Amino acid sequence: MQLSPATRLVALLATLMVALTACGDDEAPEGPLAKKSESASASPTEAAATAPPVPRATDNEAGRKAFARWFVKALAYGNGTNDPKPINAVAANDDKVSCSTCRAYTKFLKGQESKGITTRPSTFEIRKLFNTGQIGNGVHAYSAIVSHPAAVDVKEDGTVVKKYEASNKYLIEVGIRFRGGAYEIAGWKTTGGT
Repeated sequence: MQLSPATRLVALLATLMVALTACGDDEAPEGPLAKKSESASASPTEAAATAPPVPRATDNEAGRKAFARWFVKALAYGNGTNDPKPINAVAANDDKVSCSTCRAYTKFLKGQESKGITTRPSTFEIRKLFNTGQIGNGVHAYSAIVSHPAAVDVKEDGTVVKKYEASNKYLIEVGIRFRGGAYEIAGWKTTGGT
């Protein structure tokens, strides 16, 4: 029985979640791609002001690593501004790979915007970054363990709608593919933790 790329991605991400949950000291970087204390966005004001520029695409490990870091920044930007355009501009959409998560994220942000709600602050600090392997159709999976401060979903008038506790083990997993001289997002998932 042949599994679809989406099914393989879900299986890989579930396996990775079990492995990461079993990991010990989250302060010690692991692997050749580990990078400690890189902020996804410097401040909520900066996150709201400017979309992060997409890094120059190189079809190698350094290029994939840079794009995965960019994605974390773009996600923080989107959450803080309700603007999915940076992510949608690089969403995979062909007969082999299509980013359904990107479409769902756009729908979610439109709903937030229609209610006048944004997340404040919307920042992520990358604590660890892992290349978790190639999963098919040229898609590579990367996992970023990030921390974020306590945050709120807030309306334009200042009314707090929802509160989020600070977390130092928030997992962002993204599938990326190099195609036509540029990187694309194949999909992603996030999993909270404290």
